[in-house]
Amino acid sequence: MLAKYVRYAIFLGSAIFLLSNRDLRNLVHNCIELRKLHAQETALDADDKKMLSQKSRLLNPKDDYVERLARKELNLVRKGEVEFRFTPPARTEGTK
Repeated sequence: MLAKYVRYAIFLGSAIFLLSNRDLRNLVHNCIELRKLHAQETALDADDKKMLSQKSRLLNPKDDYVERLARKELNLVRKGEVEFRFTPPARTEGTK
């Protein structure tokens, strides 16, 4: 019976020592921060690859990527083309 209380006391003392130890808390905090930084690095690497791909497509004159991008982003049309714009139908109160 006494050995049981001694084990509990040792366990409790060890837990208090580890939780009150600033170095251990800093280590855990640094591990969490490292995981966040690795995730951020992965996201930035993906963005970098995407931008490099876009750059190579913009510099490639054979690809129609620049024209499609200008039409989509800047709403440009070729000389002589006619652009048709339609207004959306008016919504009535009864329809959603």
